[in-house]
Amino acid sequence: MYPRVFNLYDIFFTFNCAYIVNVFSFNIWAEEKIAGFNFFELIDFITANIMLPLSGLLVAILIGWKIKSKMVEDQLLSDSPRLFFAWKWAIKFVSPLAVIVVLFMGIYPRLV
Repeated sequence: MYPRVFNLYDIFFTFNCAYIVNVFSFNIWAEEKIAGFNFFELIDFITANIMLPLSGLLVAILIGWKIKSKMVEDQLLSDSPRLFFAWKWAIKFVSPLAVIVVLFMGIYPRLV
């Protein structure tokens, strides 16, 4: 039998702690700053400006470079090989560069 890593109490306790800290970031801890952000702003910044672009970059790399072209072509049901070639080229080269620009533009204004 596998050991239980988390029980329901641990999950409930963790979510309640995160909820309380989040609520406090709007009232009694509103002036407390971590790297210029209160807790809610920090979590929002990390999620919107770092985690979302990184996940998009990883998906583009996975689809463009790791998954076989035949599998992707079968899933897309493309009738035109030229259209599939253009899509594959865009996923391999254009999308990662565009997502890196989005990631940089999301982080750069906070660094300056």
